Amino acid sequence: MKGKKWLICAAVLVLMGAMLSACGLVSEAARAVLNGETPQQGSAPEESARQEDGLIHVPYGSYKVPEGWELASEPTSEAAGKYFYVKSGVEPAGEYPTNISVEYGTNRYAVDEHEQFRTAILRQLQMQMGGDDGTLFGSGGNTENGYTLYRFGIGEDDAEVSTVQYYIVGEREFVLVHLTDFHDPAVTDADEAARAIVDSFVWGE
Repeated sequence: MKGKKWLICAAVLVLMGAMLSACGLVSEAARAVLNGETPQQGSAPEESARQEDGLIHVPYGSYKVPEGWELASEPTSEAAGKYFYVKSGVEPAGEYPTNISVEYGTNRYAVDEHEQFRTAILRQLQMQMGGDDGTLFGSGGNTENGYTLYRFGIGEDDAEVSTVQYYIVGEREFVLVHLTDFHDPAVTDADEAARAIVDSFVWGE
């Protein structure tokens, strides 16, 4: 990842249950950010995505889904502009599949105020910390297309479930690419797939 790591901290937070909900729904901490004073969830126009020239076109931009990943047949969220992707042809080893969601939101921060946006997200995550052991880490940099990017991770690689949230910063808007990894042995490219979606994203005009 281009950029620099700006935070590594051991923390206590609720990693299971309330912290991560099923099938890639946004964690309670991220939901607080999306629904609170900072970003607003589901602010994209209620318009379906369309696939053209190998890209997924949505009202706010476009991105590419890596080969071997597909749109989930039964998304578990009704939020406008939120799409879930799972590994093609893989039956989940556990109750839920490893998945990647792509979601649009708005906030009050201009592009050049992205550090304030980062601080607001981090503050909301810290407010959700509880009594269970876990790890919160973050880094900042840019996507391959030059957009400001913040990455937040919750959970260790050997945990039963972990999550990584990528925030692509726009002008008073953002896109959240959220990987919920149940560490299914049949899905070995989840991290790479999420990052490929992030790096292929282009804001619409």
